Amino acid sequence: MASTRALKWVVLAAPAESSAGRLSGARLAGWLARRGHTVALVHAPVAPWEWRRAAWRMARESPLGFWRSERLFVLAPRTWLPVRGRWPFDGIAAWHATELFSRPRTSEVLREAGFDHSDAVVLHCLGLAPLVAQAQAPCMAMVVDRSRAQLAHEEGRTAVRKEKHLMQDADLVLCVTERHARRAQAAGAERIGVLEAPPARPEAQFAEIERRVRAVVGA
Repeated sequence: MASTRALKWVVLAAPAESSAGRLSGARLAGWLARRGHTVALVHAPVAPWEWRRAAWRMARESPLGFWRSERLFVLAPRTWLPVRGRWPFDGIAAWHATELFSRPRTSEVLREAGFDHSDAVVLHCLGLAPLVAQAQAPCMAMVVDRSRAQLAHEEGRTAVRKEKHLMQDADLVLCVTERHARRAQAAGAERIGVLEAPPARPEAQFAEIERRVRAVVGA
């Protein structure tokens, strides 16, 4: 009988999660925590002029993150550079520049919270890809739920260029549509899963993610 032990997850959430068909990293993290897993939810970096977003309020009030519940740790990194538009002000470039001059760094905050040796990382925000190595997880699951145009608009052209390499490095590429799966296959992804449940049933998608990650981790 397969083990169902609780896992330690790091969910690197995408900047926007409101469009049709999109998977919500925040809801995924909450669902996993309610399932008994220990989860770190890292929001995409937010800039000061995004003060209307809940993530910015969290970044301002709790720069070192906070435990929303016994099993859910939430962190919203701040950036002082634009996180939209063309290079050098796209998401990845802004994030890297901010990390160089920020103390403590996001990776240090995660380590202090106990997420330096996690079981799985769910990469939804490509700008946060450098944190994958910090988690030292045996499974890196990458979520693909945006077109290249959406990705470029939200995270910049650097993210579009890096997507192919990240797909190749991922232990598991999770796609919300067959069209995204074909893109991952063309990029050279080795292990691809399609989340067939409709967006109206996110819990079914979350359960499929948990099942597939367990298969990779062997838990």
